[in-house]
Amino acid sequence: MDFKEVTFEQLEELDLSPELDAVFITKEHLVEASEPKYTEVYNKAEVPFFYIESSKSHVPFTIEELSYDEVQDLSTDMYATGYYGKDDQYWGYGLYNNVMNETNIKAVYSRIFTTIESLHNDGGM
Repeated sequence: MDFKEVTFEQLEELDLSPELDAVFITKEHLVEASEPKYTEVYNKAEVPFFYIESSKSHVPFTIEELSYDEVQDLSTDMYATGYYGKDDQYWGYGLYNNVMNETNIKAVYSRIFTTIESLHNDGGM
C-alpha cells in the first residue's frame, strides 16, 4: 500500500489523481474538511473518503449547510467512517471492544483496505 499526501487545494480543484484508490482525512483536518466548498467533492468523487476519528460520521462533510462543530456526535463508537458519494455508500469502523491501541487501529485499517479492494472488484471504481 502506497500513501500520497493530497492538499485541500487539490481537493477543491477536483484534482484527484486517477491513481488514487481512496482519500483518508485525519483527525487534525476534520474541521477544515467540513467546509462547504468540499461537499461537492465528497459527493461526486470517483474515490471513497475515510474520515479518521470522526465521531460525527460522514454528515458534516456531505451536507453543505453543516460544519463539523455544528453536528452532534453521531457515532462515538466508530474510529473511522467511510463515504463513497458516487454510489451513496457509507461505512463505520469501530475498534475492538472500543479500545484504542495499535493492534485495534491496524485492524480498522485492514477492514478499510478490504472495503477499498471490494469497491475495485465490484467494478464500483
